[in-house]
Amino acid sequence: MIGSSRAYTGVECRVLDQRAIERFNIPGITLMRRAGRYALHVLREIWPEARHVKVYCGSGNNAGDGYILAGLALNSGLNATVVKIGKSSTLEGDALQAFEWYKDQQSAKEQSLDDEPDVVVDALLGTGTKGEIRSNYVKAIAEINASSKPVLAIDIPSGIDPDTGKKLTENPVFADVTTTFIGKKIGLLTGDGVNYAGHVRLDDLGVPEEVYEVDHGIDLIPEADTYSRLPRRKPGAYKNQSGHVLVIGGDLGTGGAALLTGQAALRTGAGLVSVLTRPEHVAAYLSNSPELMVRGVRTGEPIETYIDRADVIAIGPGLGNRRWGELLLDQVLTSSKPKVLDADALNILATRSDIKLTESVITPHPGEAARLLNIGTREVEENRVETAQQLANLYQCVVVLKGAGTIVADQNGSVALLPEAIPALATGGSGDVLTGILSASTAVLDNLKVATETAVRLHADAGKRADTSQQPGVVLASDLIEHLQPW
Repeated sequence: MIGSSRAYTGVECRVLDQRAIERFNIPGITLMRRAGRYALHVLREIWPEARHVKVYCGSGNNAGDGYILAGLALNSGLNATVVKIGKSSTLEGDALQAFEWYKDQQSAKEQSLDDEPDVVVDALLGTGTKGEIRSNYVKAIAEINASSKPVLAIDIPSGIDPDTGKKLTENPVFADVTTTFIGKKIGLLTGDGVNYAGHVRLDDLGVPEEVYEVDHGIDLIPEADTYSRLPRRKPGAYKNQSGHVLVIGGDLGTGGAALLTGQAALRTGAGLVSVLTRPEHVAAYLSNSPELMVRGVRTGEPIETYIDRADVIAIGPGLGNRRWGELLLDQVLTSSKPKVLDADALNILATRSDIKLTESVITPHPGEAARLLNIGTREVEENRVETAQQLANLYQCVVVLKGAGTIVADQNGSVALLPEAIPALATGGSGDVLTGILSASTAVLDNLKVATETAVRLHADAGKRADTSQQPGVVLASDLIEHLQPW
């Protein structure tokens, strides 16, 4: 579908709307009718037994979509109740026209509204919502959430910032389904928004493809069957052509992290994987994964020989905060080899300044990102795209900001978003697995950002496959490795 490959801020979507209206002479009311029609279509598709819909309408264009839906519901034989929040006198333009049309349909239909509604529609607040929400809207949102009925949100759940996904009120509308138009809103795909949007359905409202020929939005990381796969090995391939990954980590008490990283790199297709860890872990690593080349290193021991042999260095999983890990990181940072830095490597970096990580990827979770920028974790979660961009600029590297709606950003201003939230990935060691996947991807792909997006997709797909094959909620990091399908 046109517009489905990118995500947009609320302002950007309004620019696209205006472009369709002004350049291609599509009346705004026509777009509004199409939006209302599509929202009703989705409602009837998902809840085919519904006979009574209750539509909460605000006082902006989002309300216009709601009035169209309510009028069309009446025309299709359903009962429709509209709850108006704010004064109808404040409606103007297309929204006012939609309201007047709805009143005409309402006056022409006889309804029996004694029964409870089957579905509640949220058409309160749209993509122009910013700042604190007025008390009458907060009350209406609370009524929607207290209804215990399925909820369809139009464009975005009321109370969610369309640009960032942050909550604008303590309890936004909790939607089962959100129908959104022209383009997906960033706030539906990352931050708190993913917990409130439910299943997101997009319709481009039939606008011409040329509407999207403007420099707006951020890329969405596509499904793996489009391009997010690693190249298959040729029949005559040999192991060195698939790269040599060096994993460094696994301090005392956290040895499993580096082991998971090494195993994930192997399963992703790295030709050779070496691991430098505490000497105490060598026997356990080899008994668990004899395919790994494992060497124990002591505090301050030089590792230049191992760095020189590697194509990609992954450092951080289980590295710890002792002198042992700091000295290993110091040696890695002097190398020009491509690097993937995660976990404790990032915590060590947060105590230093003026370090540039060219030809590197860092993979912080929100807490690590907050430490790197010396801000609060909540601030990270409320501005995930901006945070990833700040980190990329600060360290001059590619950044993977992990979490629901993972963000990938680079120092050149390019940003991509994984348009999925996968609860199965919220398990201990999941990030270590991603580091291994990313290291192996970097070893065989020339473009560092493409390798990063590919790894994020492969990691996500492994999580989905593991979730469907396990009892829900009990996916382990090792399960992710078993469900990797790099080709």
